[in-house]
Order: sequence, then structure tokens, then C-alpha cells
Amino acid sequence: MKYSLTGMLLFSFLLMVPQCDLWQRINGPEEAANVVVVMDRTRFAATDSVRVTIINRSNQPIYLEGCSPFYLNTLVEGRWVAHAMRMCYWEGIAIKVEPRQRYSEVFRPGVYFVQGAFRFSAAVYTDCVDGQPISQAGCRARETVLGPVFTVAP
Repeated sequence: MKYSLTGMLLFSFLLMVPQCDLWQRINGPEEAANVVVVMDRTRFAATDSVRVTIINRSNQPIYLEGCSPFYLNTLVEGRWVAHAMRMCYWEGIAIKVEPRQRYSEVFRPGVYFVQGAFRFSAAVYTDCVDGQPISQAGCRARETVLGPVFTVAP
């Protein structure tokens, strides 16, 4: 059998791409992530509603903090700083998001934040006891998942 050099190079490339960082650069890191924070768009006016959604693409349930599952991140001196979206007197029961399911909340920029660049994040927990607050659920792991940067204009 005779193989062309072009065919062999293409075959080699196709074998290597999924194994290297280039695949994530092409598709974006969210394509490979098990849990993502997404938004329907990234530019808003101060009067718009902002829907933020966390999608559980994993094969196990994830848990979010009960009272304030999403954090608003602002840029302070070049670093992202997370702020809870609600002031809580009690942490609340953890929000369980089953595999292949999503959880959303809607915020109004004029109420929660004003113009500028922002991003949402969520603390995601795994291997928790159902029906308990995060502090009592015995979760085994915690990960902060960042959403895309979005802007609010006046």
C-alpha cells in the first residue's frame, strides 16, 4: 500500500489535536468543561434583565449554595473580586442540579450593579448529602466556575 505524505500528515494531526491544548483553543475551554456558567448575551443596558445559567454537563449531581448561588465579579485593580448577589441571614438548603440539567436566575443591572464589565461565578460542590445546607452536607469537592465577561452600558 502506498500512502500520500499529505494523507499521513492529516491523519497524524487528527490523532494529536484532541490530546493537546490546541483543541481547547479552537473550541474554547467551555466545550470541555463539565460545568459551565453561560449567559444569553454579553452586552446589556441598565434596564435589561440579565439571565445567568449554570449547566451541569457531568454525570453526577452538583450542588450550589442555597441562598446566593451566583456571585457578581468586578474588576478591582486588575483582579476579579467576587460579591454575593444576596445578603443572607441563613445559608439555605443547597440547590441540587442533576446531571444534564441547568439552573438559572435573572438579575436587573440597575438594581444589583451599574455600568462596566462584570462576570458571574458560582461555587460548585460535589458528593454532597441531599437536603442539607452546604456547611452540613459533607461535600467532598468545591470548584469555582467562571462565566463570560459581559458589559452593562447606561
